Amino acid sequence: MVRNFIIAASEKSGEDAVREVSLKIKAAGAGEIGYIFILFTPHYQPLSILKTITYALKPKSVSGLQVPSIIFEGLVIEKGIAACCLNPAAGLVKELFFKNQTAAGGIETRLRAALRETPQEKDFFAVFPQPPFDGGACLEEIQAALGKSFNIWGAGFTSRFNPRLFNIAEGTVEEGLLSLLGRGINMRAFKVSGFLPLGRPFAITKILAKSNIITEINGQRADKIYKNYLEDKFETFRRNGLFPLYPLKIKKGGGERLVPVAASLDDGSLVCLGNLRDIKEGSEAHITILHPQSLLENLTDMLFPVKQCESGLLFMVNTLTRKKILKDHSALEIAAIKNNLGEAFPMIGFFSDYYLFPNKEAGDTEIETGNILLSLWKS
Repeated sequence: MVRNFIIAASEKSGEDAVREVSLKIKAAGAGEIGYIFILFTPHYQPLSILKTITYALKPKSVSGLQVPSIIFEGLVIEKGIAACCLNPAAGLVKELFFKNQTAAGGIETRLRAALRETPQEKDFFAVFPQPPFDGGACLEEIQAALGKSFNIWGAGFTSRFNPRLFNIAEGTVEEGLLSLLGRGINMRAFKVSGFLPLGRPFAITKILAKSNIITEINGQRADKIYKNYLEDKFETFRRNGLFPLYPLKIKKGGGERLVPVAASLDDGSLVCLGNLRDIKEGSEAHITILHPQSLLENLTDMLFPVKQCESGLLFMVNTLTRKKILKDHSALEIAAIKNNLGEAFPMIGFFSDYYLFPNKEAGDTEIETGNILLSLWKS
């Protein structure tokens, strides 16, 4: 029996890693391969990956991302290659790539044209922005073309972790914005948290949304809320850039958004990671702290919606903020999630600065960092 989704990984060096991944995919009985999605760390030559995987497996199309580290079957791989392949029966994935020089409005225009070329029903749109593309601006153009209720998800970076960040796209290696238009694949997204609120709630009273800056909290300079907690330790805290350890949980509609703070400016404003465009002034918020034990204690309940699906490919996006906070415990957390879900959910993924979460209840896509995004694919 041919499986719809097959994943494989290797930590070998150079082309040996690509060959091992190819052999594992063949041994798993992939059959005809319609599409391959590749994740690779900066230790590998992407053009070599593309050539070897194309020769060995002869897929109809290939795309890939260079990432700081890979998640595979409950493990964290700091140097390696991982691949997910789909046979044609699993569905169609159409690749859309935008180079760095794409003008404002270019994403919306190109996407509208792609929708006309493939008028069949589409199930999801995945987007992976990297600098100089801004995740919030990209999302606005995508939603203008697809509508806010469309199933949009993805992940991106706010700054380069490597001097150059490459994609495998359109039969070559490029820098830019990779996006995938999926049809015939049912995608559902879930979040896993573990952050606990500290103290009383407060109000976000002034925001520079386009710059992702909070300037006032409770009508005062924004950083004062941290000074109240840290007292004489605040200057050391600010100087060492420890704000991401205590993100803000902001109420939005009927839900909540976790927004890590990157830094404090001289005027007391807080520069945030993620997207503040849809956060309203006057919103209630808390400072939070990551409490790994609370996640592990409640993991079965958190993953219950996933388990209801019985089986499927699990694509995890974990955030670099969370990894920085947890250090080695981050890998233990990922392993616990995999062990809880079992073999019915093969797992692949990577770490990024932020992810895009399709919030079905709010009818919108949110940009968030700090939590874990679980994207479940079923054909």
